[in-house]
This record gives sequence, C-alpha cells and structure tokens, in this order.
Amino acid sequence: MKDLIQKIIFAKFSIFAIIGLFGLALNLSSFIIYLKFFSPTFASFLAFSTAVIFNYICHGKFLWTYRKIHGLKYQRFVKFYLGYSFSMIVNVSIVYFFQSYFENIILLQIIGIILGSLLNFFISRFAFTGRIN
Repeated sequence: MKDLIQKIIFAKFSIFAIIGLFGLALNLSSFIIYLKFFSPTFASFLAFSTAVIFNYICHGKFLWTYRKIHGLKYQRFVKFYLGYSFSMIVNVSIVYFFQSYFENIILLQIIGIILGSLLNFFISRFAFTGRIN
C-alpha cells in the first residue's frame, strides 16, 4: 500500500512539474512582453497572474481529475489564486527590491519564480481536494 501511495504521489508530482514548466515558460514569455508596456514590478505581477490562470486550468484538467471536478468554479479559482499569492508576493518582491542591483531583470524573475514556487504543489492540492497530505 505504501508503494502505491508513493507511486501516485510521484505521478502527480510529475504532472505538476510538467504543468509548472509550461507555466514557467508562459510566465517568462509574458513577462518579457509586459516589460515593453509596464514597470518591472507590474509586469511581474501580470506575468504571474497569466501563469496562475494557465496553471489553474491545467491542474483542474490534468492533475486533480480523480476528484471528478465539474467545471472550474469561481470559488475554487479564488482559493487557488489566494494560495499562490504567497508565491506572487515573493516573486514580485524580489523583482521590486532587487531590480536596481541586477542588470538582467529576467534572471530576477526566474529567481522569484523558483523561490516562490516551493509550496505550490501542496497549495494546488489543497485548492482542488481540500487536503494537503
């Protein structure tokens, strides 16, 4: 039984990681586009939000489907977004506070994404299943 649980967790984490890689690519590409129109801090916020919407849709469709989710509900999205807000605060804060010290603003966005994403798997699971473990 323990092996089965470990296999399920590994499979779910693998799907989470794949969605995360696509979300990362979307975050960085939209960040580059948003930088042409907005300040680095606001561009970081918009890029984060764009990626969270993508991640939410993918998590509901591919990751937590065993719960038989009937549509992507507004309340679930708010819970998901609020859960990811910790990541957003970390990500946007890193860009805001360190942009004058780094020449490469994209590197700052990557550092913010990595540091802010440490708990996202469990936040996503909680948003869709109501459980952390």
